Amino acid sequence: MLTTGDLLLERLCQLRGIEFTRIAESSGKSPDYWLQLGHHRLLAEVKTLDPNAEEAAINARRARGEIVAGGGTPGERLRREIREANRQLRTLGSAHGVPTILIVSNNTGCKIHTDPYSVMTAMQGLDVVDVTLPHDRSESPSFGPTHSGPERAMRHNANTSTSAIGILHDLDIDDVRLSMFHNMHAKVPLDPAVLRIQGVYQYKLPQGITSSLEAPWVEV
Repeated sequence: MLTTGDLLLERLCQLRGIEFTRIAESSGKSPDYWLQLGHHRLLAEVKTLDPNAEEAAINARRARGEIVAGGGTPGERLRREIREANRQLRTLGSAHGVPTILIVSNNTGCKIHTDPYSVMTAMQGLDVVDVTLPHDRSESPSFGPTHSGPERAMRHNANTSTSAIGILHDLDIDDVRLSMFHNMHAKVPLDPAVLRIQGVYQYKLPQGITSSLEAPWVEV
């Protein structure tokens, strides 16, 4: 059965002239699609984020006209999808030596899962500030610079089989867009020129940044 993410990706491909082939399901974990752009081939794993019980309840209240605030840890759900997708992409991607992408459709109604900052913290880790408490409690504590801390899903030695993360945006039936965030640690990087087509927006992080607050995504 095709998921919301599958249907949106296929619609995007139809709108933007990208050839796609769905990979037959097998007993083992494998990616979902081969994408063909000219002589370039990509492997794509598609994930759909559906609302959990709390989000479903919030959505129902909003549908009744209530004003309800939701929240969560930035990038938390996306980190889980990165780790699972990387396992699925690793074997086939390595065998063919092609770039691989995780494509995510956010169907939860909660933007915090896939906004640019959440994508950054999923890849780079949560932002933390070190606090030093003086022995003399009459003195004020000192605060260090913000830096990327725990839950860093993409590092030089972890999840390198995923070349980029793509977030699908369903604007209307004739306008599906894709925001692509490149993994600086990818074993097989994705050349931005491959996906430089209408409706696809690509971003990377500057080299050497120490926190997700230090620099925004740079469009490429």
